[in-house]
Amino acid sequence: MATLTGADIGGGEGVDAGFMPDETLPDGITFDVAGRPMQAIHTPGHLAITCRFAGATRFFPATM
Repeated sequence: MATLTGADIGGGEGVDAGFMPDETLPDGITFDVAGRPMQAIHTPGHLAITCRFAGATRFFPATM
């Protein structure tokens, strides 16, 4: 977008150019939390690292 408009889009809320995750979760991976299955669902929105964790009956939002 910056290339198209010339707008300065850096440095806003949620921008951390130096962020490096300790580990990444592939979209759709299932893992165990306290004996219950959870699934990582990639849901990019304002940030590319936004995801949800789906349990049996609930969704949990997260930014990773």
